[in-house]
This record gives sequence, structure tokens and C-alpha cells, in this order.
Amino acid sequence: MNKFFNIEDLYKEKTDKGILPREQSNNEAHIKMANDLKTHLKKSEEELICNLETNQIEYQKNYLNTNGITFTEEEASFLRVKLYKEWFYKSNYYNKLKLQSDNCCYCFIGPVDELDHFFNKDDNPELSVCNVNLVPTCDKCNKKKPQVVTYLHPYYEEDISKIDWLQCAFDWKGFEGQPIPIFNIVKPTSMSDAMFKKLESQLPRNDIIKKMTKESSDYISSHWKSWKHQAKTTHKEDFKWAIQLDYEGCRDNYGINTWEYKIHQNLYENFDIFFKSLKKREFDVLTN
Repeated sequence: MNKFFNIEDLYKEKTDKGILPREQSNNEAHIKMANDLKTHLKKSEEELICNLETNQIEYQKNYLNTNGITFTEEEASFLRVKLYKEWFYKSNYYNKLKLQSDNCCYCFIGPVDELDHFFNKDDNPELSVCNVNLVPTCDKCNKKKPQVVTYLHPYYEEDISKIDWLQCAFDWKGFEGQPIPIFNIVKPTSMSDAMFKKLESQLPRNDIIKKMTKESSDYISSHWKSWKHQAKTTHKEDFKWAIQLDYEGCRDNYGINTWEYKIHQNLYENFDIFFKSLKKREFDVLTN
């Protein structure tokens, strides 16, 4: 992940704008706080990046305290209000970070509405504006995330987008012969038990199966009449070729663990059943 700023730059910019106390202040308490904050921020950033990159972090609250990084309540409150609420939330950095992903990094479906603090900012105020702790998410997933984090870290965990962990099967007894998609999360042989446990914790909490079922069912319903027309007016092999193009396009554009890909994969791999369902008359469907 590209870093848009580092702690030294952030600290300098904030002191220049008067958000943090300047070292040349006549108030000794302000000078001490400024120096302490600078030390804490720098150390916390180094610890976070080092531990995440080497996959040594245990997902628990207050993990930075185990590395000797502690804040007084006054310092913590100052950071949360001055850095995050008064500056970062309104800054261009906030919007840049949101644009790093097209979809929520937790459910993989929802739009990016906001940034989530992977480790919450109340217990870890020094990470409130640290970009490696900020994850693009949808509003629903952000609200459902537990205090003690058991999720996959989207920046430092192994990339699961190329590992086929989503399964989809069709029940062909839907209205007018429409297939009913049935999704499941399965453990691939290439995925470790620890990673799959995190995936299992993350996805059901965010209702990914329910979301995928609804999105894909709506998609099938909205395209069914058009597909029936194509089945009547297009040669079978030409129609199958068109479905294959959609299938390959979804793989390239959306990835393999998406409802778009899984739906078109099933339509293509079960094309004979799909084509037969489209060719059925309404009377035949109702009496079967």
C-alpha cells in the first residue's frame, strides 16, 4: 500500500498550522506534550508497520501498549479531536484513502462509504490518522465490526482474491424456471486454517451470503425475459458463446469470489439446463 504521508510530515504540517503545540511555545506543558506526541507517533508508526509486515500482530485491543507505547488520557483526547476530527476527516488524504478500493474491504460487495479504524481510535489514538490502520468500508460493515478484531487485514494479510473460497450452486426450481443461487464459503486446500477462521469470522458477520443471494437473484430476474427472447431468436451455440464472453468478462473485471462471476460461471457450465429452462413454455413450468 502506498503511503501518502509519514508521521514526520504530518507532525510538521500540524504544528505549522497551529493544530499541535509548537516546540518554541513559552508554555512548558505544551512543549512537553509536543515532544511526547512526536515520539509516540513516530514509534507507534514504526511498530505498526514492522509488526504488520512480518505478520506478528495479535488482534487485540491495546496491542501497542505491549510495546511500551502509552498515552495519557489528555494526549489521547487531544489526538482524537485535533488530528482526526478537526483535520484528517476533512482532508484530501481521507478521500484518497477511500478511493483505494472500489468495494468494501470487509464484505467485498458494499460501496465504500467511509474509512474504518482497523484498530479502534479510542484505544489506539496514535493510529487515528495512520493510513495503514484505515480501511475503506461500507457503513454497515463498519458498524458491525467487533471491538476485538478477528478480521483479515486487507493490506498485510495474504491476498485472498485469487483463492477460490466462494461456492455457488443453482436450484433450477425457481419462478418460471429461473435458477435460485445458493452460496457457501468453503475452505480451499491452499488456505491455512488460521486464515480461513478469520474469513469465517468476517463474512457471516457482514451478511455476505445474504447480500450475494439478493444481488444475484435480482440480476437473474431482471435478465430472464431478455434471455428467453435470445433463446428463441438466437442459435444455441451463438447464445452459449455470448454467455461465455460474459463469464470471462466477469472473471477479469470482478474477480473469482464475486456473485457476478459465480452466476455467469454456473450459467455457462450448466448451459444445456439453462437453455432448456428458457425454452420452456409458462404452462410447462407451472405443471412441473
